[in-house]
Amino acid sequence: MSSNDAEKALYQDLLSIYARAGAEVTYETDDGRIKPYWAKRFLQAVKRAEKNGEIFQFVTRLIRQEEPSRGFLILKKAGRLDLTVEALIIDQRKPYNKEIPFELIEISRLRLRDHDFPDAFGREPSGIESEVQEETPKRSAAPFSSLRDTSFDIRVTIDSKGSVSLALI
Repeated sequence: MSSNDAEKALYQDLLSIYARAGAEVTYETDDGRIKPYWAKRFLQAVKRAEKNGEIFQFVTRLIRQEEPSRGFLILKKAGRLDLTVEALIIDQRKPYNKEIPFELIEISRLRLRDHDFPDAFGREPSGIESEVQEETPKRSAAPFSSLRDTSFDIRVTIDSKGSVSLALI
């Protein structure tokens, strides 16, 4: 899949989560009214990014924010983290998943896990590990020869339940 096709597919999925959230999610306003969640600013940002050919940059900025967006928290409260950008990009079945840097996939997985999304680590992201597994199912050391003289950082996370996770960054 070309980078342009991947960007178009991601754009369509971003529009889809916007539409599904508006149709399927409600939230309570500050004054106590229940309203459908139409993330208008999200839609404006997605359309602006598409117009400027910056869909991947938009997703990168959104994911790299230190704190989850307001929309993420609304979707969390509604039990619909499946409609977040983070959930889109960790799904290796998506055609653009291989275009997303592994670091962003890991950030997304950790954010989703930290907010109790059950599939955060159930969906294998593409990246170094999955490419190696696809090339050599026997897991021989040969695929790593192309990684010689490459350094990686490892993030070790211990959650409140004592579970340990490792992430190659």
